[in-house]
Amino acid sequence: MSPIFCYICGMMDRNILEQIKDTLDELNISVSSEIKHKYEPDEDTIEVDYTFNVLTYRDLEIGKFKYYKNQPNIAKVEFISKIALSKRQRPSWRFVDLPYTDDKLMTQVLNYAVPIYREHMPKGTYACPGHYWKFSAFHNRTKDSLITTLRHIVKYVDIELEEDPSKVNGWNFVARMKQFIEHERKLLDDVDCVRRRAIQLPDTLMDVQNGTLENGHKYDAILVHDDGHEHRCHAIHTYKAGGDGMYFLLNTYKFHYEDVFAMKPSHMVGLVQLRKMYMDFSTRSYSKE
Repeated sequence: MSPIFCYICGMMDRNILEQIKDTLDELNISVSSEIKHKYEPDEDTIEVDYTFNVLTYRDLEIGKFKYYKNQPNIAKVEFISKIALSKRQRPSWRFVDLPYTDDKLMTQVLNYAVPIYREHMPKGTYACPGHYWKFSAFHNRTKDSLITTLRHIVKYVDIELEEDPSKVNGWNFVARMKQFIEHERKLLDDVDCVRRRAIQLPDTLMDVQNGTLENGHKYDAILVHDDGHEHRCHAIHTYKAGGDGMYFLLNTYKFHYEDVFAMKPSHMVGLVQLRKMYMDFSTRSYSKE
């Protein structure tokens, strides 16, 4: 393998990670154990295409070092081009995938952050410095240039994860993520908010608790049944802006969600009336068993 070929393709000595171990420790960059990338050349055979190490910083993937069988002494270096926002929610499953309001920031980040390896980026995009590693016009393939690139990537990730928008001109990955999550919360149906149980419920029989659902709708909840063995039923009435909402019977066991029975608005004027409906519903359910 000639030096010119290594320069163009961005390849380095296989043991380069050992050579820069001190720098990786200084930057708090973690290196995974070697992983096998497998493929199926035919239906009966599985072969290893290459092995690779994954580099992570603040639990986010920032690059890969690949080792091919036909080039045993060379590592192909690849860095991410962008930390992208994963908008994978589907309307019927938002209540499952959406983070709770009290989730830690990094829990939300790891739920939505996706490392993107891309040859071409849209014009004007704030790309990760690692994106330019693949272009020989920007970097020499040396140990020093690799260390410099890693330092720039660490700075990029820190900027993207900065919680104070005033420090990043008001816009970064965290800002985009928060905006998207807020948008998704507003799209939650009342029944999804109840299923998620991100609400305050009373713990004394016939007490009423008022509050706001994640989608911004108001609700009243009343404890209508407590069997003394940690099985409870709450009647919940939600209110939409400018109109009525829904009625729910939420059954819990040991304070964990069990099932929910939803009803459309009717002539009912208060939550207490749901107690009789709960008893009728329970009687029908038990009689079927």
